[in-house]
Amino acid sequence: MENNNSETKTGYFFIHKMYAGFLGFFIGATFLAACSTLQKLSIGAPLVINGYIVPILFGGTTGFFINSWRFKLKDAYKALNEMNHDLEAKVTGRTKELEKIVKELKESESRYETLFNTISDAVYIHDSEGQILNVNIAAYENLGYTKDEILKLYASDIDVDYSDKEMVRKTISPAITVPLRIESRHRTKDNSILNVELNMHTFHEKGKDVFVTVARDITEQKQFLHKLKKGEEKLRYILDSLPDMILEVDSNMRIIWANKAASDLNKDALGEFCYEAYPGRKNICDECYCAKAFKSGKMEAGVMYQAKSKTAGESYWENLGIPIDNKDGKEMTVLEVSRNVTGRVKVEKEKEKLIKQLESALKDVKKLSGLLPICSHCKKIRDDKGYWNSIESYIHEHSEAEFSHSICQECAKKYYPDYDIYEE
Repeated sequence: MENNNSETKTGYFFIHKMYAGFLGFFIGATFLAACSTLQKLSIGAPLVINGYIVPILFGGTTGFFINSWRFKLKDAYKALNEMNHDLEAKVTGRTKELEKIVKELKESESRYETLFNTISDAVYIHDSEGQILNVNIAAYENLGYTKDEILKLYASDIDVDYSDKEMVRKTISPAITVPLRIESRHRTKDNSILNVELNMHTFHEKGKDVFVTVARDITEQKQFLHKLKKGEEKLRYILDSLPDMILEVDSNMRIIWANKAASDLNKDALGEFCYEAYPGRKNICDECYCAKAFKSGKMEAGVMYQAKSKTAGESYWENLGIPIDNKDGKEMTVLEVSRNVTGRVKVEKEKEKLIKQLESALKDVKKLSGLLPICSHCKKIRDDKGYWNSIESYIHEHSEAEFSHSICQECAKKYYPDYDIYEE
């Protein structure tokens, strides 16, 4: 169907073109023939047919080509208008696309600006000389400047440790190839000092290296670390002042820290196994409370006996195994606190021995106590069962006393007056 339409249009175009050509031939021939006639009449020349052949042919041919080209020009103009219309449509479409892109870029720039200014860390954009090209809100507010004021400064104007441009250039040059992280100090407008951590990156813009430096205020962190260090030093002093031996061991019983009392006993103890460094054993102690603390996750306590070795005599140690649960992902360690209680244990053992001896002696001792019912005439004593016993047998039964009978002076005179038992 499309081929038939194309052939029809081609045929119509050819006929129309031939018609225009012949019309131009007729008009051109007529025009030149008329001009030739007027010329001849004006000079009085005879009007003969041979005199019209050349003008008719020249005029007709010229008119044929002019009218044919006019038709072509008309078609070309039409085609040009169509091309212009298509071009306008494309330009309009492209313009809309560009407007959309510009709008998106503006929105993206707005988002970037919002993000840039909501970052709590100070952000500086500067060149290799340290000249500040742009900053976010935190950068100039942290230092007490306005944005216009800080954009007139160089990095060396606000940095205490890198106070000249040459030093700045040498310091930041490695950031061209790899990100750079350093610590420094910034001076505020009122000359206060802020400790900062600087993270530097670079990008290329218009053939130049441009640096982005993110400055994080670590003043409070530094102060906290200083206090922490002081606290650690104080704690170390306290632990080193204790007479007890204090070790920190890992799960393999390898010593990773020791206080002064432990180091004085073995200055090479760090890195060694605790059972090798002190008792001089080849294997872990039988009643190791550190091993128990690793297993239970709780504090374990008790007294351990150390047999006599080449370096020391037999001894007793009061041990504490205190698990330390590290929060930073490291494995649990145990703090071992050991106190030599050999003297105390020996005293306790002597005490126990003496107590046993006393208990044994008390078993052999019989004592009389309480109210004894005794006959007021015969002097017999009534026992718990209600029987009356002579005083000799009762005392003998309830004590270790033995009786040896004798007679007093009064009784001797009374009952044996004939015998002079007690000579005066």
